[in-house]
This record gives sequence, structure tokens and C-alpha cells, in this order.
Amino acid sequence: MHVTILGHPTYISRLMRFFEVIGASDGSLLLTGPFGCGKEVWLDYVIANSKRSQQAIIKVNCSELAGSDATREIFADTAESPLGRAQGGTLVLDELHYLPVSTQASLGKFLEDRKVSDRRTGESRFIDTRIMAMATDRKALASTLTYRFTYRMSIPPLAGRKEDIPYLLKGLLRDSSIRYVRYIALLKLFYNRWDGNVRELKSYLTQTMAYYQSTATEKFHATGLWGEVSTRYFQDVFAEETWYYDYNFEEDFRRYFSEILTRTTFREEIINEGLAVPLEKKDASYLALNIWEEDFEEKAWRIYRKFADYLEKCKTGISKDTSL
Repeated sequence: MHVTILGHPTYISRLMRFFEVIGASDGSLLLTGPFGCGKEVWLDYVIANSKRSQQAIIKVNCSELAGSDATREIFADTAESPLGRAQGGTLVLDELHYLPVSTQASLGKFLEDRKVSDRRTGESRFIDTRIMAMATDRKALASTLTYRFTYRMSIPPLAGRKEDIPYLLKGLLRDSSIRYVRYIALLKLFYNRWDGNVRELKSYLTQTMAYYQSTATEKFHATGLWGEVSTRYFQDVFAEETWYYDYNFEEDFRRYFSEILTRTTFREEIINEGLAVPLEKKDASYLALNIWEEDFEEKAWRIYRKFADYLEKCKTGISKDTSL
């Protein structure tokens, strides 16, 4: 079982080592975090590093148990129940916050001793099953349940780890024909709010590729250009693109974007520092980065940091360019 983790190497390597230790243990695990933040990927990584990785892995979406006897559904003392089918392996409970309070209580008891009661005899029987769970709403979980998990970890939203974005972009486009990405496209990735987190980013890339392939000229489409064809780039970003994707930009970005591009030396600086190059010598508006280069992620982050500095200066009324 191989699991690919995408993100900034410093942050990711630290998490990987932590989850490898958890995987090697046999304790229960609760992962919480907003929709689409990558909980399932990390949970799969823990399982891949577990001694139970070659045994049964049974996944149950707790939201599908609404209206049923969830306790009996999960903990029935039969080989056909999820708990029984996961014997010797791992039972994964997704959307754990949908479980009724009574079932959460039963789960908490099982986490303590891994025993279930035989309904016929009333005797307790040990079940050799490891429990892992995911939830988007930790507040909906009973505190008595939360702290009975051996390990608890919260995965932050994508907006709280922007340094991961270039690595995610490169990884998600690894098998595509895309070679270049315009710096404007990168800025939009950094400054969109991504309420759906990594899952929304994946959807965005699929939809955006379809848009650009439908509008790009044959000349630029052949190079794998990912960016606006129109040279009126800063007007188009907000005025004409919302019909194909419902961006949710940070307000300061929307307010100062065109000002920074037209009234500061930002674009000249990223050219002079080799962070982006014009794809067309006669048209400096097509500034792009080669996504296949080894230092693509570092260059993308430096462009973001440089733009962020200008953005802060705009907000405070201070700039190298006195015209601001």
C-alpha cells in the first residue's frame, strides 16, 4: 500500500515521522479537520505504516447510518458486522460526528477494552480490531469519546498552509501535458480562500484546464501554457473569469491586485531575479514559470512573498513606488 503525500517538505516530513510512529503502534486514532483538508490521505498513510496494513481494512461512512440502529450496525457480535469483518485489521469510521450520542458512548467503551457483549449470553468478547476515525466537526463529538482515542490530530485548512500550494500544484499536474504556469495563476492559487481545501484545489485544476483548453490559441496550447491568453490580464482575472470558476479571493488581493501589477516594479523584479520569464519576448505579459524545474516550488513561494510584501505596503500606504 503506497500513499503519496504532497506538501512542503519541512512540514510534511515532520508529519510523516509523527504518523509513522502512530502507525507502528496499535493505538486508536482520531483525525479532525475541515472538509477536503487531506484527512483520508494521512489516515491511509498511518494504515500503510501499520503492522495491520495487510489485514482487512473496513471503512464505514457514519452519515449513512442515520435513522438506523448505528450501535447494533457497527458493534453487532457477528462476523458480518463492520467490527467483525475488520477482525485482525482496521475499522475506519468516517464522518464520526454523525454518530448518535448513544453510539458514541458504545464506541468510547470499546476503545477502552476492545470488548463487545454477546447479546445471547451477555458475556464480553475481545475483538482484535484497531479503530481509526475522521470527523470534520470535532465539537459535535462527545468529549468523553474524543479523549478515549489514543491519538488525536487536527489537520489544518489549506489557507493555513499556503506553502504547500506549489507542491500540490506540481504533484497534481505531474501526469498532465502542462509545462508552464503564469505567475498570475499562481497568485490566484495563493489568494483564493479554498473553503473546500485540497479537494477544491483538485476540482479547480480540472475545471480551469478545461477552460484554458477551450480558449487558448493553437500556438499557446501547444506549449502547455496555463494562463490567460488575453493581454488584458489584470482586468480579465476578476471581470471575465468568474463565469467558469467561482473564485473566493481574499479582499485585499482583489482590491490591490491591478494596482501592484501596473504601478509598482513587482513584475520587473520577478523577471530580474529569474523567478519568471516571458514566454514571448515581444509580450512581457506572458510571464511564466516552468513547472518541471526542480526549483519551481521555491520560485513560486518567493513570488508570493514578494507580492505579499507589496500588498502589505499598499494597505499601509507605503511603497517603493511613490505613485502608490
